[in-house]
Amino acid sequence: MYTLSELKQYTTDQLAQHWLDGNYPFDIIGSCDNCLTMHAGEGTCHLELRRALYHLNPSVATLSVLLPELYAIRQQFQHLYTSEPEQLEQVTRESRELVAV
Repeated sequence: MYTLSELKQYTTDQLAQHWLDGNYPFDIIGSCDNCLTMHAGEGTCHLELRRALYHLNPSVATLSVLLPELYAIRQQFQHLYTSEPEQLEQVTRESRELVAV
């Protein structure tokens, strides 16, 4: 599990590799084998997630700029992912911190 603060410290290249490796928040949704950013295009699965990402058009070049919004969207759609209880608790805490800011 990676926090937003940790990810903000990454260089553009490090963040791109993190994305390519499929690490949180770019991990794969098991039911469709797509990650968060793969839902930004056309498709029929997870329509609510697609609507949330539609205007962003994420790419390697824009990851660092879009990271806070992508991270928040990933947390909002936690229910699409299978997580260990400890991971879910961490995400819930971070969501509360984001809302408080």
